Amino acid sequence: MRHECLLYLYGSRPLAISAEHVHRSSRRDGGTDFAIAEIRAELVFLLDEGLVHKVSDTATGEIRYRITSKGCNAWENRE
Repeated sequence: MRHECLLYLYGSRPLAISAEHVHRSSRRDGGTDFAIAEIRAELVFLLDEGLVHKVSDTATGEIRYRITSKGCNAWENRE
């Protein structure tokens, strides 16, 4: 599931995307049925590892995530 999250973050760089966006995209593209709570948990793990950066939208309060350069390298090297 972490690779799935990195896939969508890598593909959307440099934009930040929400857990809900990852959920919708993964269901649409691959037919996976991960729960949003599972995706959020994986994004927090990736945040703790320094692979993503958390961005809060000041207008809506929505939390989004953006892949870091370390995350890009991890995706490209499939670590």
